[in-house]
Amino acid sequence: MLEVDEVTVRIGGLSVLDRVSVSVEPGSVTGLIGPNGAGKTTLFDVITGVRRPDSGHLALDGTRLERAAAHRRARAGIARTFQALQLFGTLTVRENVLLGARPLGRGARGAAADAVIERLGLAAVADRPSQLLPTGTGRLVELARSLVAEPTYLLLDEPASGQSESETAAFARIVREVAADGVGVLLVEHDVPLVMDLCSTVHVLDQGRLLTTGTPAEVRADPAVQAAYLGSAVPT
Repeated sequence: MLEVDEVTVRIGGLSVLDRVSVSVEPGSVTGLIGPNGAGKTTLFDVITGVRRPDSGHLALDGTRLERAAAHRRARAGIARTFQALQLFGTLTVRENVLLGARPLGRGARGAAADAVIERLGLAAVADRPSQLLPTGTGRLVELARSLVAEPTYLLLDEPASGQSESETAAFARIVREVAADGVGVLLVEHDVPLVMDLCSTVHVLDQGRLLTTGTPAEVRADPAVQAAYLGSAVPT
């Protein structure tokens, strides 16, 4: 299990995260939603080692993480995508995916990259520079680069942003398959209906604090969640 326990992050006296606790079970898809500025990406940065918390604990399958370097967390099985698309534009799709592959022999790395490219429907653009791709396809390339590392926990930061309806449907299918393989997925996404469809558990952040945790039905009905979304009901 990936566990975040009472994590606090302060920047200039402001609590960006205030005693936030989140957990992700292996083989589950867990949602993390909230308004812009709620602290969602900061939490991802804490989990992956980009930022250290001021207090609180993190653990991966019982092993404490808060002092581990980012590369050690990656080797331990944590992978992520980014809110702003992070691809090497002059490299081809295949070259971008290869960058995420584990340090295997050259042939094994290539085979692993090709398998993920095929799985995500990217074979037709595998030799195309990533800078020439539309954003929705670029999101899939970033996902492929994360999956080729064979993570045990996958953090997805607004992966449906810029995707067409058909691309989002394909993405949802892939996430379900990844979870079925035993990977724990933590999903940050503003497409709330997508989150409610994919996730068994949803955490809601607002101004750095955890408002509630529950099933999609429980979260939809929570008055505090509705207030956090500017007074409107969470979409069904």
